[in-house]
Amino acid sequence: MPVYQFYNNSTQDHVLTTNANPGFPAGYNSTGVAFYTYTSAINGSVPIYEFYSTNGVDHFYSANSHAADPYPSYHYNAQPFYALPPTSTPQKVYEYYNGGKHAYSLTYNATNNNGQPFMAYPVYIPGTVAVYVFYNSSSKDHVLTTNINPGWAGYAYSSTVFYAYTTNVAGSVPLYEFYSSSGVDHFYSTDIHAADPYPAYHYNGQPFYVIPN
Repeated sequence: MPVYQFYNNSTQDHVLTTNANPGFPAGYNSTGVAFYTYTSAINGSVPIYEFYSTNGVDHFYSANSHAADPYPSYHYNAQPFYALPPTSTPQKVYEYYNGGKHAYSLTYNATNNNGQPFMAYPVYIPGTVAVYVFYNSSSKDHVLTTNINPGWAGYAYSSTVFYAYTTNVAGSVPLYEFYSSSGVDHFYSTDIHAADPYPAYHYNGQPFYVIPN
């Protein structure tokens, strides 16, 4: 089934639809067939969700039903078609350490690099969930969580850093969280004994599952 793209030159909004004559509000014009996909589920396919912001007059699409959670102005608008999920392999997650503070990223930088403790997915694949970074600008502490609304005073959403599992699927291992109340710092490891050499840090939970090195 063809998927048509419609564009509003005034708002610069793009909309995807399988309807060649959708009857959108005035201002939307077809730019042609963007790609081909499925209108019903087939083996291996996943639903694609449409999200819309009335404030920004903008649509975006994702196979992740929670993709708009970090963006309050966007709301679920439709499930227009099905597609095949991206093929993705786990990538290295790099740990950075500076001034008593840890941070994590899929992007390599030689400065303050403290190793590569585990792997995770750069994009959503079925079975994974987004892992968010919350940052406290006062204490310079970074926290990883799958909860978009953790309710931590002083901490603000920073980014979606990678995708991981909330259950122990084949090939995954638990990731452990350690916290120093004196240093106000979190760090993460697949080794349950990782904090043993550091008396200031204590076990603080097992937030999700990742791929080991």
